[in-house]
Amino acid sequence: MTFKRMIVPYEGGALSEDALRLACDFAEDGSRVTAVYVVRMPSSMPIGAEGADEELGRETLRRAEAIGRELGADVETYLAKAPEVAEGINETAATLDGDAIVMSLRHRHAPGETLILSHTASRILRHAPCRVLITYSHNENP
Repeated sequence: MTFKRMIVPYEGGALSEDALRLACDFAEDGSRVTAVYVVRMPSSMPIGAEGADEELGRETLRRAEAIGRELGADVETYLAKAPEVAEGINETAATLDGDAIVMSLRHRHAPGETLILSHTASRILRHAPCRVLITYSHNENP
């Protein structure tokens, strides 16, 4: 299966870096990988108050570009603004015509336990405009 544009929620942590590396591995000639950082903008936030968060987002996305260069992939970046992270990811996937969202799970669980998704992961899955690929690395010491 080939994806034309993969959207990767990227906040700079080890798990989002793992998802980015996976997307870069999946990328073939003509595929595009876009790392997305979402600046949360709740309706109660005063206009202009997001400036520091935007700068952090740009700095974080520069790291995503560097990872792409390290892997020989061209990683595009996108700074989204939305009330919630899931909404920002899904809107970005729709706007950029993404055909896959590649994301990591953040929940640890013991072998045999039911995996419970975070609120954000659940909302991305329920409202995604495209396929969602999830990477999960089981931690042997939850």
